[in-house]
Amino acid sequence: MIKLEYVRGASSKGYVRLGVNTDEGKASYTVSEATYSSIGAPRISDDLTRDSLDIIKNADMEYRARIYALRILGYADNSERRLAEKLCRRGIDRDIAVCIAREMVSLGYINTDRQLDSLVRCEVNIRFSGPAKIIPKLKARGYDAKDVSAAISRLQERGEIDFELARLRLIESKHVDPEDRESVKKILYRNGHNVC
Repeated sequence: MIKLEYVRGASSKGYVRLGVNTDEGKASYTVSEATYSSIGAPRISDDLTRDSLDIIKNADMEYRARIYALRILGYADNSERRLAEKLCRRGIDRDIAVCIAREMVSLGYINTDRQLDSLVRCEVNIRFSGPAKIIPKLKARGYDAKDVSAAISRLQERGEIDFELARLRLIESKHVDPEDRESVKKILYRNGHNVC
């Protein structure tokens, strides 16, 4: 038997908290007022159907996913894929996590171009990495290789990165004699630069 124990206002505008008592025990869910109306706006002590409970649980998970996503994005930039993975680790269903991550992109909270520009600038200008190291590294972080290549091209056109200068700075930072061609080639290769 599934019974509604209470209906209270939630801290978020447009949402209500529902206390539900099932055979497994008591639980509290936060759902939108629209969802509450869609299940018939039951009153306290009304019996709920299994379908209504599933709708409530799903709506509560979406609500929690949005809250988690905003907290995660408030802390640091994330790609759409990385955000979905983090939501899944917090117990959110995979389909809901992907949907919420897409929603955050559509709202403009995730800007892949801005993130990639910043990451590529850091890799080239601070770590002196070459494209062969940057692309797989950022791909592993959830970015598309084509987007990373486009960011590299965009930044080169604007003059914000220079791989030739990065190569020179890398060799300087490793304190290698520029005449020692084998050592220079190894360092450049390990850091993703083209070696002729």
